[in-house]
Amino acid sequence: MEHERLFSDLLEGARKLGVDVRVEPVEVTGRAAGGICTVAGRKLVLLDARATAGQRALALASALATLDHESVYLAPKARAMIYARALRNR
Repeated sequence: MEHERLFSDLLEGARKLGVDVRVEPVEVTGRAAGGICTVAGRKLVLLDARATAGQRALALASALATLDHESVYLAPKARAMIYARALRNR
């Protein structure tokens, strides 16, 4: 339940940042649960529907960590996860 709530909070943050998020079954090699890209000038995060809520939350937090998210309100746990992913990705 906690992962679902965190994922929901991260989705809300993505919406505030103008980032589209799609959850679809995707064929990926390795352990990636998703990632960010730009399509027609808009940021898009594509997440694997077969990943767990926790894996999707981590992938979404990693994607949001690459953006300027300081100007929007994020739930404290969502912001903490984004910061943790930003530090990990350095």
